[in-house]
Amino acid sequence: MKKSLSALCAAGILLCSAVAARADTGPSSDTAAIRKLATVSKGHCPQRVSHVSVSGSYGLATVEEHGACDMAAVWVFARKGRAWRSTGAIGGVPDACTIHSKGVPLAIAPGLIRAFTGSSDPSLTSTKSCGG
Repeated sequence: MKKSLSALCAAGILLCSAVAARADTGPSSDTAAIRKLATVSKGHCPQRVSHVSVSGSYGLATVEEHGACDMAAVWVFARKGRAWRSTGAIGGVPDACTIHSKGVPLAIAPGLIRAFTGSSDPSLTSTKSCGG
């Protein structure tokens, strides 16, 4: 049985509430490239991207898996030259320190989190407790 997005959100309420119904932010060519990279339309667990934010050479995307998987995660992306690649995934609501641990520089992390979540909450955007 296929679960609806609302059922998926009920299972991951924090993730969905943080990024639900948000428009993509960043250059459209970059958000489109990340969407294309993370979208899988066939297979056991097809994936779709519901939201992307890009700042410079770094991006975040909410990737939802459907079918047998029915889960969501925030993927972290980095661009090298013209090619985007995933540097990791986060379950739940991302914060600046967590995306920094996945390769996003401290100087970029707070702004990228603000763009992605629409929040300036210090619990999400502060880098004071980040290691390194």
